[in-house]
Amino acid sequence: TMKKSLVKRASFQSMRVATIRVWSNATSSSMHEACANAPRKKQHAMHAHSLTLKVDNIGFWAGLGYFYCFACYRLSCGFVYEGPKDILGGFKLDLRCASVSEPFQYEGHEHPLFLALTPEEEKSSICQICQEEGDEYNDWRKLTCIKCSYIICFRCATLPYKARYKHDKHLLVFRKKEEGNDHQGWCDICESEIVYSRKGGFYSCDDYCSTTVHVDCLLGKHPYMRPGQIKHNRLHEVLILHNKTMSRPFCHGKDHRCQDKLVFKKRNMTFCSL
Repeated sequence: TMKKSLVKRASFQSMRVATIRVWSNATSSSMHEACANAPRKKQHAMHAHSLTLKVDNIGFWAGLGYFYCFACYRLSCGFVYEGPKDILGGFKLDLRCASVSEPFQYEGHEHPLFLALTPEEEKSSICQICQEEGDEYNDWRKLTCIKCSYIICFRCATLPYKARYKHDKHLLVFRKKEEGNDHQGWCDICESEIVYSRKGGFYSCDDYCSTTVHVDCLLGKHPYMRPGQIKHNRLHEVLILHNKTMSRPFCHGKDHRCQDKLVFKKRNMTFCSL
């Protein structure tokens, strides 16, 4: 079937989330249960037409092998919900943003959230997590609470609220930076200080383990890009690799060592980003 074909060819989302995984003997691959059960067609409040589940190497972005989600503007490779083709190639949502429906129950807020802002209001409003506001360069979609003034962008709303860290037996919980007064101020991964302010967030353990980590240190700067995939950038093949070597490689673009979870290999050169 078409769904089985998509499953066999897709690169699945690889976030460190607390969820069930499904293994396929036929394709020798595994995926999150939510990804395996994703419907082929979906209606979403952000788009007037029905969205179709596809793989990122089909259609307008076929020459690249990756896409930008129209809600959070993260780079992603794998499953994509796509609208009818237009001059820009069609509206696209990654699976996490496509799973957001109204009313959205965000664990970090007591009231349900809705897509209730006008385009003008979205551009002038500020996300209460990352403190980013919309402008001509930032079109991140936002959710709002109709009972209070709470606003959160899709990029922050779709971060895993609970995530696993290999050196802590408990799940880590996402915290806003302003909640950091009661937590240790150093990241357990990069060993640099977590600056507590109104902007951004971090993960910490609520079970007296004192584990505290940066969001990017735990999830990576490109959490939806899958290692082992070959992408294309400016006519060159780009291989996505785990950054697990004993000595971190030098980035040929910025002349410093790559610290992120992924590196991008192109023509025998290593880069921190595409």
